[in-house]
Amino acid sequence: MMNERQTRIRDLLFDRGELQVNDIAEHLGASLATVRRDLTDLEKAGLITRTHGAARIAAEMRTEVAFGAREQHNLAAKRLIASAAAEHLREG
Repeated sequence: MMNERQTRIRDLLFDRGELQVNDIAEHLGASLATVRRDLTDLEKAGLITRTHGAARIAAEMRTEVAFGAREQHNLAAKRLIASAAAEHLREG
C-alpha cells in the first residue's frame, strides 16, 4: 500500500514524465533519502522505473495511473459540476 507521499510522487511522475530525484524532493519538501526510499518501494511494486538520478512511470502502469490521477484531480470542481447538473435532471 502506498503512503500519501508515494502517491504524490507517482502523480508527479505521471504529470511531468521523467524527473530528477532532486526535483522530486524539492517539490515534496522531503529529504533525498526519504524520496530515494519511496522510489525504491515504488519500483519494487512495479509502478515506476528508476534511471540514473531520476525516475519515471513504468510503461505498464501508464493507463492505470492516468485514471487514478485524473480521478482525484479537481475533485471539488467535479462535485460542483455534478451537483449543478443534477438540478436539471427530471425523472423519466
